[in-house]
Amino acid sequence: MLAQALTHVEAAVGHARKDDWEQVAVLDGQCRALVEVLTSNGSERDPAELADGLSIIRERYRELLALAEAHRDRLAESVRSSVQGRAG
Repeated sequence: MLAQALTHVEAAVGHARKDDWEQVAVLDGQCRALVEVLTSNGSERDPAELADGLSIIRERYRELLALAEAHRDRLAESVRSSVQGRAG
């Protein structure tokens, strides 16, 4: 399951680079569900292996967040330009 969660977050980053935010949302939900199962009390996974995997996932989510923020900033700039164009 950890490998599957990593695959989902990697795919989400790839889709974010292509501005496919709908697919990012789907993959994010799937990754979060897998992480929830992995971190539940019933998990029999080696704690060190789990911690390492979750650390990798966290780093990939940081990259995903940076891509989302850049996209947000581009959209905000587009809106500002559009408003300024109409005002002029």
